[in-house]
Amino acid sequence: MATRVEKKETSPKEYAGANEIVIVIALLALAVLLFLCMVTYSPTDWNLFNDSSQYTNHNWIGIVGSVVSDLLLQFVGLTAYFLPVLLALIAWRVYETKSLRPRVSQIFGYLLFIVSASSLISLIGWRGGIAGEFFAQNLFWLLGTIGAGILLSAIFFASL
Repeated sequence: MATRVEKKETSPKEYAGANEIVIVIALLALAVLLFLCMVTYSPTDWNLFNDSSQYTNHNWIGIVGSVVSDLLLQFVGLTAYFLPVLLALIAWRVYETKSLRPRVSQIFGYLLFIVSASSLISLIGWRGGIAGEFFAQNLFWLLGTIGAGILLSAIFFASL
């Protein structure tokens, strides 16, 4: 005797509305601008912490680009190069969801990614920025190099 199989009705996917599209385009534009700021960064560019008469600007986004890239590199180090990818990921998630409000866990995950990546970079001796150096040195003091590396790696992979 054959059993009757009922098919689930699937509703067509609802795409983002006009407000969401505007936010997605703005986030993608910001990601491209931030990418260009970071890629064209030069230590000889003008920034907030040097004499403006000695330096010229080579950043493609201008003075704003040189200042933004310098501040990001000082604060989170080489992790700043991941920020355009994170902005593009946020834009994609805004496009895919109906709500513009991000969950607290998403925001917390993004912050953990940035902090753990910059701390790992600082722990291996590269440029991790102020935030990375702060967390790496404190975890090194508490756990040693191996313990800090294991904990930061676990936090990094959990944030993905």
